[in-house]
Amino acid sequence: MEISSDFISISGILINAKAKYGDLSNIKDKGYGDEEKVSYVLKSLMSFLNAGKYMEDGSPLKEFKCYFEELSMFLIVNSEFSSPFCMKEYEHLTFNIPKISQYLLCRLITGLNITEYFCATLEKLP
Repeated sequence: MEISSDFISISGILINAKAKYGDLSNIKDKGYGDEEKVSYVLKSLMSFLNAGKYMEDGSPLKEFKCYFEELSMFLIVNSEFSSPFCMKEYEHLTFNIPKISQYLLCRLITGLNITEYFCATLEKLP
C-alpha cells in the first residue's frame, strides 16, 4: 500500500482537526465536549470522499472496495492502542497523521459506512 495524494489530504484533515481541537487520541467517549471534534472530523472526511466521487448519498461505492480497505488500514495503523501496532509492510504509514483514539476510529468507520471494508481489513491482519 502506497501513500497516495488522497491519504495526504486525509492526513491534512486530521492535522487540521488536531490544530483546532488538540490531541485526537484523547477522544475517549461520547460526551465531554468530544462530539464536536468527532463531528468535525467525520464531516470533513465525508465531504472529501463525496467530492472525490468515492461515495454517493453517504454510502461508499462498491467499485472502490480496495480504496476503502486501504483507508481502513491507514486509520488502524494510526490509531492509539495499548500496545503498538507493528507490521513492517505498513510501517511507512504510521505517524503520517496524528494518532486517533479507538473511539474516534470506531465513529469514523461507522459514520462513513465502511464497516464492511474495515472488517475485511481486520481479517487480513495477523
